[in-house]
Amino acid sequence: MRRTRFSRRRFLMSAGGAALGVPLLDVLKPRGAGLGRAQATTPDRRLIVFFTCNGYDKSRFHPLGNWNTPLNAERLPEGQALSAVRDYADRMLVLRGVHTVPRGYYDDPAPGCEHDKGMGSKLTAQPLDPDTYFPMGESVDQLIARRINPGGRAPLTLMVGPYDERVNGMISSRGPNAPVFGENNPWTAYQRITGLVGDEGGMDRVLRRRESVLDVVGDDLEELRALPMSARDRMKLETHVESVRQLELDLVATGLCGDRSLQAELELIDPANVVSEAYFKQMGRLQTEVLALAMRCGGQRVATLQWGSGARGPIFRWDGMEHEYNHHKISHGNTRDDDSGAPLLGALDMMHQIDSWYAQRFADLLDVLDDADEGEHGSVLDQSAVLWINELSDGAVHDYKDLPVVLAGSAGGRLTTGRYLKMTRLEDVKSADDSGGCNKLLNTLINVMTMSGPGDARTTDFGWEGAPPGEFRELESDWT
Repeated sequence: MRRTRFSRRRFLMSAGGAALGVPLLDVLKPRGAGLGRAQATTPDRRLIVFFTCNGYDKSRFHPLGNWNTPLNAERLPEGQALSAVRDYADRMLVLRGVHTVPRGYYDDPAPGCEHDKGMGSKLTAQPLDPDTYFPMGESVDQLIARRINPGGRAPLTLMVGPYDERVNGMISSRGPNAPVFGENNPWTAYQRITGLVGDEGGMDRVLRRRESVLDVVGDDLEELRALPMSARDRMKLETHVESVRQLELDLVATGLCGDRSLQAELELIDPANVVSEAYFKQMGRLQTEVLALAMRCGGQRVATLQWGSGARGPIFRWDGMEHEYNHHKISHGNTRDDDSGAPLLGALDMMHQIDSWYAQRFADLLDVLDDADEGEHGSVLDQSAVLWINELSDGAVHDYKDLPVVLAGSAGGRLTTGRYLKMTRLEDVKSADDSGGCNKLLNTLINVMTMSGPGDARTTDFGWEGAPPGEFRELESDWT
């Protein structure tokens, strides 16, 4: 006889650990049955970091007009890189005058070149170890995940393209000299978020028998479908199921998984596919889908998506771009990484093309997050803070000041969006005064994501002790 009370927890833990996850459905809200009580009354906030490298073309990136003014779609016309996200203008914050902490070029006593600090210090606000060049502290994604993820589990750390094993290949850190390198194989990342890693039976069914994870949790899925749910709930559930299946089909089509035995698991990964620049666009799309699935399932609330390594990057030869040199060389406007070659004509236009391409990838991420319905709480995007930040500002001179910073989503109403703001007190956004340190942005994210109410103590001292403490309270609503 079919059970009449569906257990979300049993569904998530079924099939030896394989998990599909369940979107927030009205039918699973508590009616005395004790199902998902906390999730139903208080939606999960999520933090996502979208990280790009090598700086940007400042002249055609930002909204038109003055800062410290409202932001709308008209201020992001064609020709500006951020035009790709103009539909989200009223749900975004664009910041100016934010700089890396510790500051570069000996403004602060910290080892490493600006590429090193641009990668290792951006999410840690910590100096680098002079021997290893890895950051001397924890990154904000790791701290927030420990506080808001179920069981305090580590965040999802994803990478697109090849990385080097130095600081230029990482943005996340568990602590001093404990770098976390992102998973750059979306098939492996998918196995982890669905719980297939370590589940030989479930893995064997997916790999050898070419079943879907939907088949592995099939009995429980049918039990859920049998519940008397509304048409809206049913549409949300079937949309979620279809997105899982489509992601699996995409993974198979890419050659990252297929009809092979469990014993040949290591052969499933074709390194040429994962790290080849020719697959950079495709890997990025799949990683975006994996990340969105993880956010919808509820088992993961913090993630980073890093596009390429610092001082490197792919040669962009798709979507109308036919570049001859890689992203780093273009950022320097030179045919050699050390500037000893010939000038690259049109380099700034190529940088703008790359910025615009990444802006479209950012829009793709916002689209899939906004498509995930959270009922009266809006969408997953509405419950998220999605930070787009870059390794550098002007890549040609390794500038660490006036970084491109975009925040999308209101984190459940805790951020006041639809604004273009200057964060430094000084008139010149290229300044590196104490008011614009990225440590203050990180403190703000910690408070917005982890505080349960106005009685909680606020964090103002995350990062390097040599940096002036503080936060960007002007980003927040009056939720406290």
